[in-house]
Amino acid sequence: MVEISGKNLVELQEGFGNIDQVVSGGYRRSRSREQRSKLDIIADILFVARNGANKTEIVYKANLNFTRVKSYLTYLENRGLLEISGPLYKSTARGKEFLRDYQQMKESLLS
Repeated sequence: MVEISGKNLVELQEGFGNIDQVVSGGYRRSRSREQRSKLDIIADILFVARNGANKTEIVYKANLNFTRVKSYLTYLENRGLLEISGPLYKSTARGKEFLRDYQQMKESLLS
């Protein structure tokens, strides 16, 4: 399981309130659709960037706006889950491991 600052994925999610300070602003969706969690958004970004993607591609494929994506990209880069290589953002090995663990956790909870 991925560890970030000595915490596993479950501990990270429990202590995830601090991202509210890092990633500010409301995210609204139509009432017929469920709002994505911050972990869902992070997983979407890491998935799009797994083989390298520019910021515009991440914005459109992860269904975010440029203001929101900027704070998430900074957050993920500071935690070693995403790296910048020229104009491309790419998930690190640690980011890909996080994505695998997140998908496994989601599958086990929804089955």
